[in-house]
Amino acid sequence: SQSQNSSAWIDYRPTERLKTELTAKSSEKKYASVSQNIVRKDNKMSALEVYTIPLTRELSAYESIEYSLERNRLTAGNITTGDSVTGKTERTMLDVSTGLSYARQLTWALFSAGGSLGYYEERVEPGAGGAGVAYGLNTGLGGINLTYLTLGTNYDYSGVASDTVGQRQQTFKTNAVSSYIGYLPLSASYTYHTLDSYINAEDGEENTVTANAGMNYLNYLPVTASYSYYTLVRPSNPPPDFDMPYLYIKEKEENTFDLTTKLTYFRQTNITASYNHYDIAIDRGGSPPPDMQSVYIEEGGKEEDTFKVDTEMNYLKYLPVTASYSHYTLVRPDAPPDMQYVYIKEKEETSFSLKAKLIYFRNTDISAFVARRDYTLSVVDVNSSQRSDSFVRWDWGIDGSHKRILFRGNLTVSAGYRKSLSEINAVANEDVISTYIRGQYGK
Repeated sequence: SQSQNSSAWIDYRPTERLKTELTAKSSEKKYASVSQNIVRKDNKMSALEVYTIPLTRELSAYESIEYSLERNRLTAGNITTGDSVTGKTERTMLDVSTGLSYARQLTWALFSAGGSLGYYEERVEPGAGGAGVAYGLNTGLGGINLTYLTLGTNYDYSGVASDTVGQRQQTFKTNAVSSYIGYLPLSASYTYHTLDSYINAEDGEENTVTANAGMNYLNYLPVTASYSYYTLVRPSNPPPDFDMPYLYIKEKEENTFDLTTKLTYFRQTNITASYNHYDIAIDRGGSPPPDMQSVYIEEGGKEEDTFKVDTEMNYLKYLPVTASYSHYTLVRPDAPPDMQYVYIKEKEETSFSLKAKLIYFRNTDISAFVARRDYTLSVVDVNSSQRSDSFVRWDWGIDGSHKRILFRGNLTVSAGYRKSLSEINAVANEDVISTYIRGQYGK
């Protein structure tokens, strides 16, 4: 598959009371298929304005306006559908609300509460939407200090009262931070969220658990670790008008683990090592036809492991050196028996790079690098036979640049030499040599 992603975000505060946000995201992905073009396009734009008016030291009022436009389109041959939950192609939302927020510091915790009321309008294509009254209530306690344990909790209930776009959702959050062992800070959180929407396919229950730990016992070797667990369960089946029900996610389970450490014992050398594990399991609303297997599998279950080491060496003041090593593995579920295209079931990839930069000369920089990347694939062919492919690529080169003041301006001349050699299944496949010379002049 091939994908393109772009995003933009603006946060502007013209005054202390007024806050504005503007976000935009766009993505496009093309999937492999034997007989047709399969393209997914997702675009979302949102704007938020919040104006806050302090009434007393503990009570404040606010007014908010939120607008969002979301377009989702998956095209496969003559079939076009929207997002993988509702099948809708376009969704526009406007929420204008007014609310009150109250916060008071108690002797043992920070108490907060609030409520809001406003106008809500939503238009969905095809065939849904309307308007209603939006409402919300929230309360929470934070900073509950129990000597070596600090607790916090928050509950939020909101919805829309309407015959056409009625919905209710609630969120419960709790967190804990422990400082019982000074050099071993620990924190954990739990979030529970439910949604009951006028679009039945959106109904669902989500649970998220996170845990973080740090070890600072060794000053030159700090260690941090984090873990997260997420589940999603939807009680409904795919909408009856959904053209691609096999993309509907009924259940999802995700696990993520990260471990990072940095060795700073050596004065001129820093070494950073990290390990990441991620796995996801998805239960969908059916089995796909042959032409849609690529979408079904690309967005399906998998297990990934990544180990990485980065080194910075500054023994020579004018010749800093950096080195990097990484190892990555991917494991996917067994291929469907009627597989109609090449399916990568397992992948193992190793990469290494070394780079040095000479900065001894005042206006001249010279750098050199060498890199190697190799991976092996366990592939299932169209006829369900299995094979193993290997790929190796070497890259090396040298670059240099010189800057000089010339006629009240700056002249920069750069040149470089690159060579790459690749092999597929131990057979030379490509040998590329490239050189360049560039000049730039500006005042």
